[in-house]
Amino acid sequence: MNRLCWIALFVSVLIGCSSHVAGDLTEDGWSAFESGDYVSARSFFLDAIDADDGYADAYNGLGWCYACLDSITKSISNFKTAINRDEGLLDSYAGLAIVDNNYGNAVSRATTVINTDPHYCFSHDTTVTIEDIYLCRAHAWVCLGEFQKALDDVRVVDPGFFADVSTHEGREALIRRIEELLISYL
Repeated sequence: MNRLCWIALFVSVLIGCSSHVAGDLTEDGWSAFESGDYVSARSFFLDAIDADDGYADAYNGLGWCYACLDSITKSISNFKTAINRDEGLLDSYAGLAIVDNNYGNAVSRATTVINTDPHYCFSHDTTVTIEDIYLCRAHAWVCLGEFQKALDDVRVVDPGFFADVSTHEGREALIRRIEELLISYL
């Protein structure tokens, strides 16, 4: 029995060490990410996952790195893994709202961010804000043919904008405005 206690203690210490190492590597990854070195950041996040494959924030970091490196499929996969490991990781929902080309999923992820934190700002790149999430959801709504919902989201970001989305011209104006705003925000 005493030997079993020592083995359990040893295993718990090993697990704690691997999580600590993964945490340190993930912090290094975020530092590289914040300086714009996405390739180095990706390496740190991959090393963190090698140390502890359950460390959700490392997958989150990989998702953002792959998004910045235009590897969208890998980005989506890592964001989803991060959420599976930690459903409270709001940055992964935001990342999916931005990159997911399954528009129904993008709407769902954006809605999660909007409802959870109406003042959302990505801490590792403060240029990504709740306005970006609204605009990405508006884009997804347009792609789903939900023009009134898209207009409602655009008006959160640009309250002075109006278009009659029951007309072809109004829909075109809405789409143009979303494109203009996305360019200026993202």
